[in-house]
Amino acid sequence: MAKEKNKRGQGEWSFSQRNTDGLWTARKMFGRKADGKPNIVAFYGQTRTEVKEKAAAYEATLAASRVAAVSKETIADYFEDWMKSRKTISVKRTTYDTYEDTLTSRIKPFGIASVQMCNLSVELMQDYMNQLTKCDKNYSLGTITKTYNQLNACFKDAEAAGDIAKNPMPYVKKPTEDSLVTKTTEMMFFTEDQALRLCEQAEMKFSNGVPKYYYGLTFEILLKTGLRVGELLDLKWGNVDLNEGTLKVVSTRAYVKTRDEDTDNKRVSISSSPKSKKSKRSIKLSKTAVEAFKNLRKQNLSYGLPVGPDDLVVMTKKGQPGDDSNLNRSLEAIVTALGIPDASKYTVHSLRHTFATILLKKGVPVNVVSAILGHEKPSTTYDIYAHVINEQLDDIADIIDHLGEGE
Repeated sequence: MAKEKNKRGQGEWSFSQRNTDGLWTARKMFGRKADGKPNIVAFYGQTRTEVKEKAAAYEATLAASRVAAVSKETIADYFEDWMKSRKTISVKRTTYDTYEDTLTSRIKPFGIASVQMCNLSVELMQDYMNQLTKCDKNYSLGTITKTYNQLNACFKDAEAAGDIAKNPMPYVKKPTEDSLVTKTTEMMFFTEDQALRLCEQAEMKFSNGVPKYYYGLTFEILLKTGLRVGELLDLKWGNVDLNEGTLKVVSTRAYVKTRDEDTDNKRVSISSSPKSKKSKRSIKLSKTAVEAFKNLRKQNLSYGLPVGPDDLVVMTKKGQPGDDSNLNRSLEAIVTALGIPDASKYTVHSLRHTFATILLKKGVPVNVVSAILGHEKPSTTYDIYAHVINEQLDDIADIIDHLGEGE
């Protein structure tokens, strides 16, 4: 009798009939033993149907024991296991850090951390959301929403795996902005006149020719390109074509938790992939932006910094990658010198907002501004700058009201 086999996918049972005695065999590998050898489970029977039933019964027993084990696992432990197994290789390091922050700061200190998965319910998670809203940490809506979304993703996978009967999060209400002590931070940007004055101040030099603000030209470039600060901090001269007046965004600089036990640094700066697919883009530079890049190149040379194709455009005086905290301090000094109120509320991200706001007020279409900024879709731009767009609509209504006047 010829030996009969079936084709199977990886991780599936194989069924075959032996030549010697005609018995059917079901075989499957379940990991490896302590000595590294394959852990093979096999069942034998007179018919294919018999061994298939034995294999199915074994799988059912394993599933039941897994569910029983999971049901006793705490929410904190399950979230941590899920995070490490599902997110370590599937998200950027900066994103993974946010999962760790959620676990450490917003799950473990609360009562749900010690609740077993079998006791997971809508009421429990709603009470937890209410605690986040009212606790003395004064979390913002963005922070609470991020926590909600991550727990939702975790429990959604748990439901798909059969670890829980149903994900409760879709039935849990998130807080409103009005119910929170900490409101969403107001988007700060400069007026067009303030932006012009800022550039003039940023270019100031001492009597000996040394720049008054080392990062002044960096601010001017941010104002005239709309780049994210991380994109500029990771930009290399090889991706800037001053002859053609273009630049390519291919990466961004990010700060992530260090897991090196031999250093005291809690965070390290790394080169990372852009925020989204649309963030990888080419930008046509204005003449003034090209001039700012040329001046920055000259400044770098004056400090003895390299300006080769693989060298960063923005570096510290010691040749290290720029740091956004240093940039923010320098910008605050310039804004203070200009006498602009609430100087500490402005950050380098305000320069990007200023760039976008000025373009929209000049009538540049939202989809064009979106492409320049590297937003994933125009609706993102609209949501962020809705107030500016609404002002434009008010102006259009005013124009319509005065049609025909003066003819």
